[in-house]
Order: sequence, then C-alpha cells, then structure tokens
Amino acid sequence: MTTLFKKLNYKGEKEICIVNAPDGFKGELKEIANLANIITKPDDCREIKFILTFVKTKTEVDELIPILSKKLKGDGIVWFAYPKKTSKKYKVEIHRDHGWELVRKLGFESVRAVAIDEDWSTLRFRKVEYIKTMSRNKIGS
Repeated sequence: MTTLFKKLNYKGEKEICIVNAPDGFKGELKEIANLANIITKPDDCREIKFILTFVKTKTEVDELIPILSKKLKGDGIVWFAYPKKTSKKYKVEIHRDHGWELVRKLGFESVRAVAIDEDWSTLRFRKVEYIKTMSRNKIGS
C-alpha cells in the first residue's frame, strides 16, 4: 500500500470510490488497484466505506456531495481533494476554509487535512454523528 493511502486511513476496504482523479494520480491508482476494486463514477458506488474525490470548483462539491453522502456506509471515510493555492496547474476556487457549506449542511464536518502532492491537498469529512468531541476549530470551519 502507498504511503499516501496510509495517511488517508485506507484500511483494506475491498471496494473504494475514487472520483475525478487527475492524470498525475495514476501511479497511486495503479498501486491501490492491487488491493481494491476502484469505482470511478459516483452513481456506480453502492454502500462504500472509502471515498476520495477530486474537485476544482464549489459547483463540483455541491453536485457530488448529495450523491456521495447517500453512498457512504456508517462511519466511512470521505476525502475531498482540491487544488492548493500554490498550484501552477490549477485555478483555485475552493480551499481549506471555503467551498464546503453544503457538505456541512448535509451533516459532515472537516476533521483532517493531508497534502497529496505539490498541486493537491485533501480534507477528510466525517459525519457529525460519529465525532465524539466537536469543536469549531475544525479544519475549514
């Protein structure tokens, strides 16, 4: 398993959902494909415990979260990867502190941030019902 997927709390789920992965992420996908069946279309996901989706705009976040939130099983892991402010490849519309309003409205809170590479960061969102201690100092709040 890759170092990145360890950081993302991948726990050996046999089926995972990875949406909109950029070309630069293909090496990671190849590695994880040896361990899990990768579903790339949100509508094709059933009940799933691990989701990583790459988004560049708030519109993408707002389109994907209603679908993904219905697919996430229990205290599953959902990550939203977004371009870093310093990325030279991507225009930045969302960032750690902006663009996640609908995600929160649907009952999720950001709990962790991880750098993927020089262009992408990712935020883990968790269903509020599974967070033992809530504080408003959560990432992106």
